[in-house]
Amino acid sequence: MNLLSEYYTEQAKKRSRPSDDPLIFLDYCATKTSEETSRASAVLPDTSWDAVQATTEKSLLLDHLDWLADGGEHKSPSFLSPPPLRSYSAPVIGPLVERNDAEKLRSLIAVFDRVEGVRKLVQAFKSFLAVRPGSYLRRQ
Repeated sequence: MNLLSEYYTEQAKKRSRPSDDPLIFLDYCATKTSEETSRASAVLPDTSWDAVQATTEKSLLLDHLDWLADGGEHKSPSFLSPPPLRSYSAPVIGPLVERNDAEKLRSLIAVFDRVEGVRKLVQAFKSFLAVRPGSYLRRQ
Protein backbone atom coordinates (compact mmCIF):
# COMPACT_ATOMS: atom_id res chain seq x y z
CA MET A 1 0.00 0.00 0.00
CA ASN A 2 2.91 2.37 0.66
CA LEU A 3 4.12 2.09 -2.94
CA LEU A 4 0.60 2.69 -4.21
CA SER A 5 0.26 5.74 -2.00
CA GLU A 6 3.63 7.18 -2.99
CA TYR A 7 2.97 6.64 -6.69
CA TYR A 8 -0.45 8.32 -6.72
CA THR A 9 0.63 11.15 -4.44
CA GLU A 10 3.34 11.97 -6.97
CA GLN A 11 0.97 11.60 -9.95
CA ALA A 12 -1.52 13.94 -8.31
CA LYS A 13 1.16 16.61 -7.81
CA LYS A 14 1.94 16.49 -11.53
CA ARG A 15 -1.72 16.83 -12.52
CA SER A 16 -2.97 19.46 -10.09
CA ARG A 17 -1.08 22.60 -10.96
CA PRO A 18 -3.07 25.83 -10.71
CA SER A 19 -3.28 25.95 -14.51
CA ASP A 20 -4.75 22.43 -14.73
CA ASP A 21 -8.46 21.79 -15.09
CA PRO A 22 -9.89 20.44 -11.81
CA LEU A 23 -12.68 18.57 -13.60
CA ILE A 24 -10.16 16.72 -15.76
CA PHE A 25 -8.17 15.96 -12.61
CA LEU A 26 -11.27 14.51 -10.94
CA ASP A 27 -11.96 12.34 -13.99
CA TYR A 28 -8.34 11.14 -13.85
CA CYS A 29 -8.76 10.29 -10.16
CA ALA A 30 -11.96 8.35 -10.81
CA THR A 31 -10.32 6.44 -13.67
CA LYS A 32 -7.24 5.53 -11.63
CA THR A 33 -9.31 4.53 -8.61
CA SER A 34 -11.43 2.28 -10.81
CA GLU A 35 -8.33 0.74 -12.43
CA GLU A 36 -6.68 0.02 -9.08
CA THR A 37 -9.87 -1.46 -7.66
CA SER A 38 -10.20 -3.70 -10.73
CA ARG A 39 -6.58 -4.82 -10.39
CA ALA A 40 -7.10 -5.51 -6.71
CA SER A 41 -10.20 -7.58 -7.39
CA ALA A 42 -8.24 -9.65 -9.93
CA VAL A 43 -5.23 -10.45 -7.76
CA LEU A 44 -5.94 -9.66 -4.10
CA PRO A 45 -8.38 -11.11 -1.57
CA ASP A 46 -11.68 -9.27 -1.41
CA THR A 47 -10.90 -8.06 2.11
CA SER A 48 -8.27 -5.70 0.67
CA TRP A 49 -10.32 -4.10 -2.11
CA ASP A 50 -11.71 -1.31 0.06
CA ALA A 51 -8.23 -0.51 1.36
CA VAL A 52 -6.91 -0.22 -2.19
CA GLN A 53 -9.73 2.13 -3.16
CA ALA A 54 -9.27 4.26 -0.04
CA THR A 55 -5.49 4.45 -0.45
CA THR A 56 -5.77 5.41 -4.11
CA GLU A 57 -8.39 8.10 -3.52
CA LYS A 58 -6.67 9.61 -0.50
CA SER A 59 -3.29 9.62 -2.23
CA LEU A 60 -4.73 11.37 -5.25
CA LEU A 61 -7.03 13.82 -3.51
CA LEU A 62 -6.09 14.57 0.08
CA ASP A 63 -3.43 17.21 -0.63
CA HIS A 64 -5.58 18.83 -3.33
CA LEU A 65 -8.95 19.34 -1.68
CA ASP A 66 -8.47 23.10 -1.32
CA TRP A 67 -7.42 23.38 -4.95
CA LEU A 68 -10.50 21.46 -6.05
CA ALA A 69 -13.02 23.01 -3.71
CA ASP A 70 -12.38 26.69 -3.46
CA GLY A 71 -10.40 28.58 -5.96
CA GLY A 72 -7.75 26.44 -7.54
CA GLU A 73 -4.91 27.57 -5.31
CA HIS A 74 -2.72 25.30 -3.24
CA LYS A 75 -2.48 26.95 0.15
CA SER A 76 0.58 27.27 2.31
CA PRO A 77 0.14 26.77 6.04
CA SER A 78 -1.21 30.02 7.50
CA PHE A 79 1.83 30.59 9.67
CA LEU A 80 4.04 30.84 6.56
CA SER A 81 2.11 33.54 4.78
CA PRO A 82 -1.04 35.60 5.13
CA PRO A 83 -4.12 34.02 3.61
CA PRO A 84 -4.57 34.88 -0.07
CA LEU A 85 -7.52 36.93 -1.20
CA ARG A 86 -9.78 34.57 -3.07
CA SER A 87 -12.82 35.08 -5.18
CA TYR A 88 -14.02 31.57 -4.38
CA SER A 89 -14.46 30.75 -8.00
CA ALA A 90 -15.08 27.13 -6.97
CA PRO A 91 -13.45 25.58 -10.02
CA VAL A 92 -15.31 22.31 -9.60
CA ILE A 93 -18.59 23.42 -8.10
CA GLY A 94 -19.23 26.37 -10.41
CA PRO A 95 -19.18 24.53 -13.74
CA LEU A 96 -21.19 21.61 -12.35
CA VAL A 97 -23.88 23.89 -10.92
CA GLU A 98 -23.96 26.03 -14.08
CA ARG A 99 -24.63 23.02 -16.29
CA ASN A 100 -26.95 21.46 -13.70
CA ASP A 101 -24.88 18.26 -13.54
CA ALA A 102 -26.53 16.67 -10.50
CA GLU A 103 -24.94 13.27 -11.11
CA LYS A 104 -21.41 14.70 -11.14
CA LEU A 105 -22.19 16.80 -8.05
CA ARG A 106 -23.38 13.66 -6.22
CA SER A 107 -20.19 11.89 -7.27
CA LEU A 108 -18.10 14.84 -6.10
CA ILE A 109 -19.79 14.86 -2.70
CA ALA A 110 -19.29 11.10 -2.34
CA VAL A 111 -15.58 11.35 -3.17
CA PHE A 112 -15.04 14.28 -0.80
CA ASP A 113 -16.92 12.32 1.87
CA ARG A 114 -14.68 9.27 1.44
CA VAL A 115 -11.53 11.37 1.86
CA GLU A 116 -13.04 13.39 4.73
CA GLY A 117 -13.22 16.63 2.80
CA VAL A 118 -16.93 17.43 2.85
CA ARG A 119 -16.45 20.39 5.18
CA LYS A 120 -14.18 22.07 2.60
CA LEU A 121 -16.65 21.35 -0.17
CA VAL A 122 -19.57 22.76 1.83
CA GLN A 123 -17.61 25.94 2.59
CA ALA A 124 -16.74 26.34 -1.09
CA PHE A 125 -20.38 25.84 -2.06
CA LYS A 126 -21.51 28.45 0.48
CA SER A 127 -18.95 30.87 -0.88
CA PHE A 128 -20.03 30.12 -4.44
CA LEU A 129 -23.65 30.91 -3.55
CA ALA A 130 -22.65 34.07 -1.67
CA VAL A 131 -20.96 35.40 -4.81
CA ARG A 132 -23.93 34.40 -6.99
CA PRO A 133 -26.96 34.58 -4.68
CA GLY A 134 -29.95 32.79 -6.08
CA SER A 135 -28.83 32.90 -9.66
CA TYR A 136 -28.49 29.13 -9.95
CA LEU A 137 -31.28 27.98 -7.72
CA ARG A 138 -34.43 26.75 -9.39
CA ARG A 139 -37.74 27.81 -7.95
CA GLN A 140 -40.56 25.35 -8.18
